[in-house]
Amino acid sequence: MNIKKWILAVAFLVPVLVRAQNVDGNFVDAVALFNDGEYHRASHILEALVKVTPEDDALWYYLGMSELGLEDADAALAHLRKASELDPHNYWYKQRLAALYRMKGENEMVISLYESILEEFPDKTDVTYDLLTLYLQQGDYEKALQALS
Repeated sequence: MNIKKWILAVAFLVPVLVRAQNVDGNFVDAVALFNDGEYHRASHILEALVKVTPEDDALWYYLGMSELGLEDADAALAHLRKASELDPHNYWYKQRLAALYRMKGENEMVISLYESILEEFPDKTDVTYDLLTLYLQQGDYEKALQALS
């Protein structure tokens, strides 16, 4: 590699690496704020970060959880949905999304998510029991019996 190409490569990579480092540092700060109950401040940082790295599922998850802390269920739902779309195999994203749908009374969505969770994580007995309860509440005794087996 000649020196000109090497300099161009370094000139290109340095801003990318600095940006990645800033995103990581700000994400850690946002999570610390979230853990301290500073949901508005965490949300503000996370909103800026998802503009820089919209493919980062963890940013969307914590943004959703921060919005939930701010009692904005619609924004939380949209952000948790995005996190789950980006990482569809993440148990916690699906679990939190299901809990939010349950809080909003959208039991069909909860059932769909619980069924999806149990396909990937069949040993989650708490999800099985919650799903069983929902089936019974809807009078779907056949599915309730299937959930037990």
